[in-house]
Amino acid sequence: MPCHLIKRSHSKNYHGWFRLPGWEKAKTESLHCATKQVAQKKLLDRYEELEREAAGIVPPKTLRDAARKTVLSHLEDMLAAKSAIRDEKYLRELKAKIALLCKECGWTNAVSVTAETFQLWRARRLGNRSASAKTLNEYLSAMRSLLNWLVMHGKLAQNPMATVELLPVHGMVRPRRALGDAEFEWLLAASGSRALLYTVAAYTGLRYGEIAALVVGDVKLDQAYIAVRSETTKNGRLACQPLPETLVPALREYIAAQNFQPDNLLFPRMSRKHFPRDAAAAGISRVGTDGRRVGFHSLRHTFCSWLQRAGVSQRVLMELMRHSDRRLSDHLYTDVALLPVREGLRSLPTIPKLSHILTHEIVPASPTESRLVSHAGNSCMREGVVWEQVRPGESSQVPLSPKAVKIGATGFEPATSWSQTTRSTKLSYAP
Repeated sequence: MPCHLIKRSHSKNYHGWFRLPGWEKAKTESLHCATKQVAQKKLLDRYEELEREAAGIVPPKTLRDAARKTVLSHLEDMLAAKSAIRDEKYLRELKAKIALLCKECGWTNAVSVTAETFQLWRARRLGNRSASAKTLNEYLSAMRSLLNWLVMHGKLAQNPMATVELLPVHGMVRPRRALGDAEFEWLLAASGSRALLYTVAAYTGLRYGEIAALVVGDVKLDQAYIAVRSETTKNGRLACQPLPETLVPALREYIAAQNFQPDNLLFPRMSRKHFPRDAAAAGISRVGTDGRRVGFHSLRHTFCSWLQRAGVSQRVLMELMRHSDRRLSDHLYTDVALLPVREGLRSLPTIPKLSHILTHEIVPASPTESRLVSHAGNSCMREGVVWEQVRPGESSQVPLSPKAVKIGATGFEPATSWSQTTRSTKLSYAP
């Protein structure tokens, strides 16, 4: 019998026992009914459904049930399953990215998620420059993590985003630059009430998200530091960022004037739209001639460049920037245009007086040449070699062998007498 009813003593509902041809083990499922006639009907219907699934006519029941659920419902299930192994910041950012994709791509359930719709959305984002290649890759990775989780738990047959390639990040990252001293003053003058916000960012090096999440209780004015909570930092660790002493009175006056409570946001009206407008009002170009951009994160670059210019030690610089690699501080965040390069030349020793500089006439006007001559007067040597000076207009001639006379008689070479004397000294051979 391929199927039959089971009535267990500890349950009031009937269960169905199924075993299709080719199955190594039977499967038992609850029919969710206590009436035998109804259970018998459900048993036969379920067996026919299993036969269609085995033949490939319909997808498995788990896939059909998962297809009816929304993507956000699956997302909540995954976040609940990963809450024990992932921090709150990761789960919050993952949820925000997937929720945005579902809204802008029109995805309702898992079946509606396609690679084509994502690629069209990504192309639009790249076209209007509303997101960088790195950010779009993060959106793709977030959606892939959800779809892979559904495949692993048998709720999806395959990941439709598996064939989508990541965008090349090399050469597409938007380089940023720091603000010059005059530019920073212009920005404060044009930003009005947001001048304190930009001052805190430039004199602490905090990131936009870290400042946006600050509450009044995080600002320890008596100890002159800001406690950046671990759920807001990039590395997930608590950071106690020191405050310049000159900034403490301004923050104390600002908090008192706003009548803030400890759990109130320090800057409740922050927006990413403000900095571009304030920079434009200050006459700061968003993109420089070298292709580097100016944004809110430029204030962090400014903070690092100021520290480098002040001669802060490398270890202290890494601690203030909260970098684990010194190359980030030295190469990525330091703007060499703000470094005192010209002042560095003043540390060189004074150039001495160059009174002994050579003239242009380094070679003598009438150089002497040397030639190799034989010296036979030495009784200790069968052949002596000496060097005799010759004036520039003269050159030494080497005597030819007797065979040269014969060659000259044929017309191929000029005849030279072996006994011919020259103004130069001949090589003599001792008998």
